[in-house]
Amino acid sequence: MAEETAEAATEAPTETSTEESGNDFTQEEFNRLLAREKGKLQEKYADYGDLKAAAAKLEEIEQANSSELEKAQKKAAQAEKELAQTRVDLLRRDVMVEKEIPAKLAVLLTATDKEGLEAQADLLLENAKPDVPDFDGGVRDTPAEPVAPEKAHNDVFLEMLGLKTN
Repeated sequence: MAEETAEAATEAPTETSTEESGNDFTQEEFNRLLAREKGKLQEKYADYGDLKAAAAKLEEIEQANSSELEKAQKKAAQAEKELAQTRVDLLRRDVMVEKEIPAKLAVLLTATDKEGLEAQADLLLENAKPDVPDFDGGVRDTPAEPVAPEKAHNDVFLEMLGLKTN
C-alpha cells in the first residue's frame, strides 16, 4: 500500500488543463513564452563557443609555456652541475700543482673540497714510490767501449758476408 502511494506521488500528470492550474494560457501562448525565454538564454550564451575555443587556445599556450619552462629549468640544472664539476676540477688541479702530484695520479684525487683533496694528495705522496730505482751501492757492469760508426758498419757487412765471426 505504501508503495502504491509512493508511485502515485512520483508520477506527475502529463496533461494539465487551464482550468485546473488557474492560468489562462493556451498552448500557443505557452510555446511563444517558451520560445522567447529560450531566445533570451541563447542570446545570453551566444558567445559560449567562442569562449570555449579561447579557453582551449589559452590552455594550449599554457601547456607550451610550461614545457618551455621545464626545458629551461632542466638546462639551468645541467649548467649548474657542469659549473660545480668545473670548480672541483680546477680545485683538483690547484692542489696537484701545489703538492707536485704527477698528472697520471690525478684520477686518485676524488674529493670535492680543498681539505679532502689535500689529505688525499698527502697520502699519495707518502705512499708513492719514486720513479728512480734505489742505488744499493753494489758493483755495476761497465759499459762496452764505444765503437766508431764506420767500424760498426764494416763489422756488420763482414759478418753478413761470412768473413768475420764474432
